[in-house]
Amino acid sequence: MRNKALLVTVVASLWGSYAMASEPGSYPEDVAGEPEVSDAELPTFEFKLQYRPRYEQSFENDLRFRPPLGSNQATHRAIFGADVWYQNLRGHFSVLNFRTCVDTAASDAVANLFEGFIEARGRDWGLRVGKQMIVFSTGRLLTAPVWLQRSRSLDAARFVYDNGELAADLFVARHNERFNRDMLGAELKLRFGQFTAALPVLVETNNLINDDKRIGLTGEMSRVSAGFTGNFKHKRLSANVETILQVGDYEGDGSRLRASTDGGDIMSYLIHADVG
Repeated sequence: MRNKALLVTVVASLWGSYAMASEPGSYPEDVAGEPEVSDAELPTFEFKLQYRPRYEQSFENDLRFRPPLGSNQATHRAIFGADVWYQNLRGHFSVLNFRTCVDTAASDAVANLFEGFIEARGRDWGLRVGKQMIVFSTGRLLTAPVWLQRSRSLDAARFVYDNGELAADLFVARHNERFNRDMLGAELKLRFGQFTAALPVLVETNNLINDDKRIGLTGEMSRVSAGFTGNFKHKRLSANVETILQVGDYEGDGSRLRASTDGGDIMSYLIHADVG
């Protein structure tokens, strides 16, 4: 006879890898199909711990990013996370501490909340609310850069639907890394046999703050990005095409961005194709 005490399980895992504790992109791609529903009478828990050291050497490659040219930097980070499942509900939180061996002022004094959300799953839908990593569409418009030691998480609400032939992704989010950035994203995806077509749209409004800790910008910037992605797969052959058009305007002092001090219009585009 099964012991009811075993209905509560605790799993602890420790690893040092170059992958995130919860890989971005696993949501919403894993929504389609049967949801993970537990019939346990009590919640199930899982704890995770990750430690990742890194050494970087810059060989005078001017990418307009710190650290300065010809410098080196040693950093490490630790992430502790916990998940709890109950039927079709999931709660998750994780804290992150970043340390640098060169500039101690840039290190985190304490562990900061990295992710904290509640998620509900149905047969072909998912809803996640809270601080979370987001990879939108192909990741060109918005992604969670796992190579960054601090990575990136957003305060967001995200709803996804996928019945195998039709998929939809809708989210609203705010990002406060360097400036207040409000985002609304939506994508419709259709599958026709071996061919998949998607129409992503991302609307962004940025309130730039005059603060030395936030790169000293003032003004407002708004952008709208829309595109088309197509993918065809046949046996070992895969073909991809992607187009994006971005329009918007910037009002304020753009001298720190090497732009006009009076702002201006924003217009850019991307065309990409590959076969392999």
